[in-house]
Amino acid sequence: MPATATVLYPAGPSLNLDYYLTSHMPMVVKLWGEFGLTGYTISKPTDGPYQLLCVLNFNSLEGFQKAASSPAAKTVMGDITNYTTAEAVISFGEVVGSG
Repeated sequence: MPATATVLYPAGPSLNLDYYLTSHMPMVVKLWGEFGLTGYTISKPTDGPYQLLCVLNFNSLEGFQKAASSPAAKTVMGDITNYTTAEAVISFGEVVGSG
């Protein structure tokens, strides 16, 4: 069953969107593709407590869990300081519907 990991970046701390889009996300795709990452969507909320949302799409919840516990995850997580000081909130789960 497909799964998503949603990464929410709180409003307030600085966030270098250009770096995030041109460096961080291509690295995530390259490193986590082997674990079933099939794509992502990034959006900027117009209001609320978050300045940026990223939804990572995986073939399965198991794939996300493998990606998150892999050595590659250390590289992905270690890159965060290159674009923000915000502490992201991460939520993940199985997809139960889509349209």
